[in-house]
Amino acid sequence: MEDVTLIRDENESLYQKILFERPISRLQARKIGLLAGKHARLKKINDIHQIIQAMNHETIIVAEAELQTVGVPAEVYLHAGRKISDPFSNSDEAILALSECSYAVVGMDIEIGSRLQIFLEKCIVSRKAPVVFTSESIGLFKTSPQLVKSRAGDLYVCSTKSLIELANYLHVPISFKPNAGIYNKIGLLKELAKHLQAHIICVESYQILACSYSDTSKAAIVNINNPGHLTLDYLYTALLLGLLCDTANTNQDIMARILTAGYLLRKSLASENGFISGLKSTITQ
Repeated sequence: MEDVTLIRDENESLYQKILFERPISRLQARKIGLLAGKHARLKKINDIHQIIQAMNHETIIVAEAELQTVGVPAEVYLHAGRKISDPFSNSDEAILALSECSYAVVGMDIEIGSRLQIFLEKCIVSRKAPVVFTSESIGLFKTSPQLVKSRAGDLYVCSTKSLIELANYLHVPISFKPNAGIYNKIGLLKELAKHLQAHIICVESYQILACSYSDTSKAAIVNINNPGHLTLDYLYTALLLGLLCDTANTNQDIMARILTAGYLLRKSLASENGFISGLKSTITQ
């Protein structure tokens, strides 16, 4: 593998600069879309919503109608339609709501072969702004690899296992050996970043690694102290999107924002007053 400059999460002044320059007015808020399947957990949705709200942006939730009964506060509930080609009776309304979002997270309980998958494919094809894929949506590419064609600037926030699956589904040539060291994993991220023209972020319970198609000569690494062994991908995704919504040009300093999101994650996890309170304290200090 060609030389890669490893950027570690040690630059406190960088984080403070990005946090200091954040918009402070709700008038500058941007929208982040969240697509949730009928088995998505209410706590996960609420956590994402609270994080994005704490960062002064807005969450637009599109959810299958079954989630209405458990209290998910969606802007659009998807109701089953009569045609396979048009899976929900209000698909157009949902796609319009998501089109108003700077980012759309499509990875909460996507069942392959379901109505939601068909809707999601339609949504991705029509969408020009970035899409955020998580481990829960990688199975989509097993049956629909063509969705990545002609796209650029998307984000993949996934576990190592899911990224390997993604490479296999898309026939990306990789040589990945488990436990072969950090540069072996970075090689996987780099190949996917180049192939997908995307930002690839690998989130595990103890570490975050990232490569961007905008500069594959660099890789970011954040080490996380996670004594509770929490699942971190959705927390990190919300933090990163909050930071990305603060700027019009994400490619200009994408690595800095990836690292700053890791910093916020680490500080919030360490807070004795709870994650959200810790986040609010960090971004306002």
